[in-house]
Amino acid sequence: MEVLHFIFGVFGNATALFLFLAPTITFTRIIRSKSTEQFSGIPYVMTLLNCLLSAWYGLPFVSKNNLLVSTINGTGAGIETIYVLIFIFYAPKTEKARILGLFACVLTVFSAVALISLFALHGNGRKLFCGLAATIFSIIMYASPLSIMRLVIKTRSVEFMPFFLSLFVFLCGTSWFVYGLLGRDAFVAVSSFIILFCVEILVFTIQKGNASNVSVCCEIADMVLCRSPMDLGVGWGSCSSSFTASIATTRALEKQRSRPPMEPLRWELRNPTKRSQQMPNFLILNMFNRSLSGALTYNVKMSSKFSFTSL
Repeated sequence: MEVLHFIFGVFGNATALFLFLAPTITFTRIIRSKSTEQFSGIPYVMTLLNCLLSAWYGLPFVSKNNLLVSTINGTGAGIETIYVLIFIFYAPKTEKARILGLFACVLTVFSAVALISLFALHGNGRKLFCGLAATIFSIIMYASPLSIMRLVIKTRSVEFMPFFLSLFVFLCGTSWFVYGLLGRDAFVAVSSFIILFCVEILVFTIQKGNASNVSVCCEIADMVLCRSPMDLGVGWGSCSSSFTASIATTRALEKQRSRPPMEPLRWELRNPTKRSQQMPNFLILNMFNRSLSGALTYNVKMSSKFSFTSL
């Protein structure tokens, strides 16, 4: 029994480490662009709090036989701290102030829990207090997939729920659930939120078969509406290529569907050599071909030799 308990703990450590390292792609992008863009730093701050409380709960003087809980959550706390500091460094002033405030609140809450449990509580009371605190914030952190599942069901697309990420979340939750059962620790078992992960995998499996690949020239104005080729960053020869983009949110899809079927949208394009003169041509965006699957495609043509065609 102890061997199985240890094996599931090690497996839980491995899968959890993968989840902690998953955002490195996002932060590599933030560092390269030197901007947080539209990313939110709140999930990383909340994950940091969860890791700190869970690591504290796993210490031998709080709960016995849970050292593996402390090792992975201590590692996760270090990783999340790096994420938060990077986000604060590249965030704009208003966002930086907000994340700094949340970061201070996280440290305050953790310090309060640690000091109360260390000096005011002993034995089972200490374990109960720290376990409840860690479980509450674990549920808050792990309940975030509910909004994603709602979006997947509404759009009938699994674009917003990467399979391998969902799979590793499921494996991680399963490992810690079994670890908690074998160690007879209800707080570890409950905080793994295994039922939610099972539902997430089930939703992915069902919607995968019904998903339609919606491809549109969405927000094409951001790509084409430039005053000159220098603003676009490419030469005129590149402007004859095709543009396709996936819908990022359901709101964007509904926004496109709400437009009249054949109403043209016109934009003026300036002459790259004589910026004071306008070209007599216009970019005309005509919506066509509403397929049975509900997908939208757009054909963009310019009345001269340049053309944009959606695939």
